[in-house]
Amino acid sequence: IDTVGRTFLGMTLACARCHDHKFDPVTIQDYYALAGVFASTRLVDRALLPAAAATRVEQAQQQVFALQEQIDLERKAQQDEKVKQLQAEVEQIKQATPGYDLPLAHGVDDASIYVVANGPDQTKLEYRVGESRDLPVFIRGDPATPGDVVPRRFLELFSPPEATVFGAGSGRGQLARALVDDSGDLLARVIVNRVWLHHFGRGLVDTPSDFGRQGSRPSHPRLLDALSRGLINHGWSLKWLHREILCSSTYRLASQFNSA
Repeated sequence: IDTVGRTFLGMTLACARCHDHKFDPVTIQDYYALAGVFASTRLVDRALLPAAAATRVEQAQQQVFALQEQIDLERKAQQDEKVKQLQAEVEQIKQATPGYDLPLAHGVDDASIYVVANGPDQTKLEYRVGESRDLPVFIRGDPATPGDVVPRRFLELFSPPEATVFGAGSGRGQLARALVDDSGDLLARVIVNRVWLHHFGRGLVDTPSDFGRQGSRPSHPRLLDALSRGLINHGWSLKWLHREILCSSTYRLASQFNSA
């Protein structure tokens, strides 16, 4: 959540985990509305196969993982025969699963995460594939004290009066669209500032991850606005933005000081 806020909006959203933001117009409800999107998303390593075949490989890998845990326990108990039997099961699963040993690629799933009991003093994380969930507000940021449930949505600051609730899977696609459609002017300014920083060594705003009240003011606000509007008008083309900056007389000036 903090990475999305800082990277794309120049906003320190993590401050709203425990209370309403002290400086910027972000509420604790905003934080947990976004948290629900990520609590419904799982990063996975998936075989480069059609969906059904990739699912079979994933199921086989889970079986093998469980068997490997059993093998480790039996080795500690010095149960050699049982270890051999379990190893044979592992090999049988691998041989019976086409594509088991194919390279894996990083992917993203709709799968909600839960913290579940695991013994008297332990908890573990459990994913439920194909399920999405809304999170409650955690009072003072403590998961042990849940409050009211907040539907998944974008920040109210940028949303229309009737804010759209994210209902398409995890909602990450709707979040991406909201970043462009609802907060596009700010998103464009943050992008322009980061590209400018890359080329010049200092941004037009020298706090690139904080455009809020605690951040710095733009040194050239009209220039930042003009480049941001141009980025939007050119279909968010970063190639256009790089050319606009690199072909400018400002960029082509030498930076060495000449006392004469």
